Formats: sequence, C-alpha cells, structure tokens
Amino acid sequence: MSPESLRIQVVRRPAGESSSGKGPPRAGTKPTMQTPAPLTEVVREGSTIDIGGVGFTVLHLPGHSPGSIALFDTRTVGLFSGDAIYDGGLVDDLSGCDKEVYRNTMSRLKDTEVSIVYGGHGNPMSQERMHDVATTYLDRPV
Repeated sequence: MSPESLRIQVVRRPAGESSSGKGPPRAGTKPTMQTPAPLTEVVREGSTIDIGGVGFTVLHLPGHSPGSIALFDTRTVGLFSGDAIYDGGLVDDLSGCDKEVYRNTMSRLKDTEVSIVYGGHGNPMSQERMHDVATTYLDRPV
C-alpha cells in the first residue's frame, strides 16, 4: 500500500460524548458495538492532525498491519507509533502482516530522530532503543 493510497478515518466527537452520541458510558456497563462515526477527514503520509492546538504529522508505517500509521508530535518530537514499533518482540506473523513491507518501515524508523517513542505495548522508549529494536528486526534472517 503506497502512502498516496492510504486512507484513514479521523473521528472527532464532542468531549465526553460516547460513540453512540448519548453521553458518556455508564460505569459497570458492558461494551457494545457502536455504529462508526461519519468520516470527517482523510489523512495520508504527511497530513497534519490538530488536536486542541497540538499538531501531529501522520507517518505511514505499514507492515505489522496494512495502513498502520504513527503520529509525530512536531513540538516535542515524540512519536506515537502504535504497533509499528514498541519495546519488545515485534509480531510479523499475524494475518495482514507483510514482512517485506515491515522491513521497509523498520529501515525508516532506524534512522528517524525522535525524543521519545510511545509504542502500542510496553513502556515508552528512547530514540536509541527504537533504533536498536528496528536494527535487531532488520538483522533477523528473512
């Protein structure tokens, strides 16, 4: 999937509103499937998402799953990477994973400069640790 074809749904709801639109969820209730909110914006590699005056740049980081993105905070140089990279054993054998594409993402991340990385699992990590995780993945036999 090329960055040009990446389409991500961005949903914005009023503060405190649940996905049903009927106010905040009540404590002790079971989660239920809700109708998705309407598409409000399509983002691509390089798009900017403004959340209350804080800007995040979208990075397309596929491989672990198709269309995976990270959000790069241009103020703090922090990276919210989701499952693209985290401090631990990276998973690349699930349905939808593409090892070749994931290697391209790791090549990109091993040279990316950040102040801190907030992965989808585990504790935040430093730029050096992110580079180590990416390099270790790339050094594995294909």
